[in-house]
Amino acid sequence: MRAFPRLVTTLHVIREPSLKAVKQAMEGDRMVLVLSQTDMSVEEPGTEDLARVGTYSEVLQALPMPDGGMRVVLRVNLEFVPENWKRVLVDSPPSPTTFSNSNRGWPQKTKR
Repeated sequence: MRAFPRLVTTLHVIREPSLKAVKQAMEGDRMVLVLSQTDMSVEEPGTEDLARVGTYSEVLQALPMPDGGMRVVLRVNLEFVPENWKRVLVDSPPSPTTFSNSNRGWPQKTKR
């Protein structure tokens, strides 16, 4: 699925690292980096199992589900191509202010 800027979508989040990321986002700036998994049969995905393009999205709502997961409503802010995977997975993605939404809604990196 291709996610365009300002698109509102719902995800069912069930893996513990993803639940932790959503909870941290809700306690902070409500922003998360969303990457899809390329092979759903992999139980513990690594960087090689993730799509190379993701979205930097705002968590609008997170509801606990009976199965221990969360139903998460997201608004896509911009498309995101990580340059440094270790930074994305260990630290946090850059602020949206380092991007420009010119070029028909697709972000281009701006000079710092």
